Amino acid sequence: KLVYSNHNKPVFCCCFHPEMPDLVASGGEDDAAYVWDATTGETLHKFDGWQDSVLKTVWSRDGQHLAICDMSGAIKVFKYPGFSEEWSFEVGDILWMSWHPVANVLFCGTADSEMWMWKIPSGDSKMFHGQGEKTECGIVTADGRRAVCGYSDGSVRIFDLKSGSALHTINKGLAHLDSVNEVACHPNNTIMATASMDGTTKLWNSTTGKCVGTLLSGDRPEENSANSVECCVFPQDKSSNFLITGSLDGVVSVWDTPTQISRASTKVGEGVTKVEIHPTEPHLYAATLDGAVRCLDLRSGNPVTEYTGHTANVLDFSFSCDGSRLVTSSDDGTCRIFQIETPAPQ
Repeated sequence: KLVYSNHNKPVFCCCFHPEMPDLVASGGEDDAAYVWDATTGETLHKFDGWQDSVLKTVWSRDGQHLAICDMSGAIKVFKYPGFSEEWSFEVGDILWMSWHPVANVLFCGTADSEMWMWKIPSGDSKMFHGQGEKTECGIVTADGRRAVCGYSDGSVRIFDLKSGSALHTINKGLAHLDSVNEVACHPNNTIMATASMDGTTKLWNSTTGKCVGTLLSGDRPEENSANSVECCVFPQDKSSNFLITGSLDGVVSVWDTPTQISRASTKVGEGVTKVEIHPTEPHLYAATLDGAVRCLDLRSGNPVTEYTGHTANVLDFSFSCDGSRLVTSSDDGTCRIFQIETPAPQ
């Protein structure tokens, strides 16, 4: 429906506002972030003054704050509407950033093995230490009480947010042989998953820190695997037993978590960069290195439709709050708005 081409270099991130279906924030290698209209393509606000590529643009759950960070470690939070700067901070090189699922609390992970937590707008902070390895990924559990971090050496730590202490540390070898690419938490608060470069996804009891299953994408776990699991996600239904993974070899798998058996495994492209589940339809979406986002039936793994037009890797995507549109961002320097087709599941 629309191509937004104000970024003149790769666009690393894009996201719809959680309540305004026309509002998109995006950021990229051009050291700039924009908020723009998804219907007209009009730029509503440009955020200048960054020293490095803009890595993440993330709306708070209530939509009243927009957090933006660049790779060098500068973080700013802007108030919506108006986009007045509300708070700023600088840390080491940032690898990820996200909001608390309920409160206006911001998190980020850094290359110097730290996870930071700030209350917004007061800026009250807490720091959670790793063991010297990069904090590659992190997530807060659905109950908002704990955080899980994955590190570049394959280790995993579970933190209590209130006390700041590490409840469980699972070291390299016991966790993974190589970098943890993503962590996901089931909405029931007890099961979590870690996806790794070693070609495995592991299931954990987040209360005890015990491994309860290993999902293997290749023949055996190995460092720098061609089957590196790049992303994983649980459905937001507390009764669901599914976990979805996407790997570097372009395969999306739907796993049954109690039996640890793959219910469906589908080759969707040259490499999967992100997987998400549609907010209202039983469909999963996978972004690929060949410039497409492909939609599959969550229950069967059968292809439903695809969204094409990018000429390079799709790096990020997001659904509008009403589930009717998809925004994508790519290495080709553009964002694209697609109308979501919702044919009957196959």
